[in-house]
Amino acid sequence: MRWAQIWRWSGLAGAAALAAALAAALAGCGSSSPVQPTERTSPAGSSTAAERAEPPATTPAADADVTLMEGDAAALERLLSQHAGKVVLVDFWATWCVPCKQGLPKILALGAEHGRDNLAVISVSLDDPSQSEEVRAFLRSVGATIPNVISTWGAGTESMERFGIVGGLPYYRLYDRRGQMRFQFAGDPAGLSDVDPLDQLPARLIELLGE
Repeated sequence: MRWAQIWRWSGLAGAAALAAALAAALAGCGSSSPVQPTERTSPAGSSTAAERAEPPATTPAADADVTLMEGDAAALERLLSQHAGKVVLVDFWATWCVPCKQGLPKILALGAEHGRDNLAVISVSLDDPSQSEEVRAFLRSVGATIPNVISTWGAGTESMERFGIVGGLPYYRLYDRRGQMRFQFAGDPAGLSDVDPLDQLPARLIELLGE
């Protein structure tokens, strides 16, 4: 099924169908071995099936329309406070994480579809600040005209620890309209407390949008 078909359902009327479609798609972005900061590239001359997979079609954005600020956990909290009254989905990703790069366009499409339901999307890149131009170029290519942050702590494990990310990437958080973190999701949540598998994200999102 093409992503254009998936996002045709509008509002909460198509919640059940949307949840099923998004669950199937996000399941493909997860991994039984989540990507860690040390896993930046594949060996020279090799490519994985994930790297060869085609991402969903996106509309590139003009440079002026894509913002990228360096920030820490406090900066993320300030962004969250600016979206009071909205459900907020935070996507933690990195250019060295292939599943993350495949998943971000899908999350952006979700944000566009449910913007009228007061859903906001924020992306947090766990790349080195010195790679800001590379990160910005990818954000432009997928039309990420949302608040985008690049971690002050760079691509090492410190970013994971300071942002409280467990289980590696891809990693997502959902905040309710009161600004409370309600759910978090990882590719492999086995053994992790209060972390759900990726395929539960759609249902949890619909739950919060309906509150």
